[in-house]
Amino acid sequence: ERKGRSIAVLKEKGIPYIEHLKCAVFEEECRIPDKGEIIRRLACVFAACVRSEIYTCGQFEDCKKAAADPLADLEEGYQISGYLSPEEKEYMEQEMPEAADHNKFGWRYECCAVFLWALSMIEMKEPVEICDAAELGAVMWNHTFESLMEQSVLRSREEILDMQDLVLRYHWACVDARIHRKELGMLNEEIIYEWHYALNWLVGADGIRKWDEVVTNT
Repeated sequence: ERKGRSIAVLKEKGIPYIEHLKCAVFEEECRIPDKGEIIRRLACVFAACVRSEIYTCGQFEDCKKAAADPLADLEEGYQISGYLSPEEKEYMEQEMPEAADHNKFGWRYECCAVFLWALSMIEMKEPVEICDAAELGAVMWNHTFESLMEQSVLRSREEILDMQDLVLRYHWACVDARIHRKELGMLNEEIIYEWHYALNWLVGADGIRKWDEVVTNT
């Protein structure tokens, strides 16, 4: 039924698909993290995104100094230091990260969008439209862990699984188009990759719960 709902959306949007692509996670296997764990993960990802943005925007001569106050605010509001993944911790501690690292963590604003969607704080955009970092920031900077725990509402397991299955099929279409050098204007693969990554973590795809170890097989 879930696969059928996803394929109906793909047909409506004119996105290629294959019938035999199986669902990644069955309901009995799915273990959605509790709301607190999702908010912790969201805050850590957001903090790395903020650092990446400050270091790459070209507006600051001393990026380390410019990042100090907003990162301190996130630490005060969400206690991120105790929940960073090993890769995030390494990135946050590097004096001069590589450009590739900035790019990797900068794109993860899209993961933040997925988490805030899962918490019913925003709606997802079209899969070709980059998320609005200001919209994400309006939530994160105006909340703390405690207030977000109070005001957010975790979407149902069924709704999250439906979104993961649809994005899995979006990702297959992106990979297929790239391999065969076809245009696919209704999807942005970089956006879809981040959505897929965050959703796979949320549903525990392949039994993986550690953030740095998530895979996005299609």
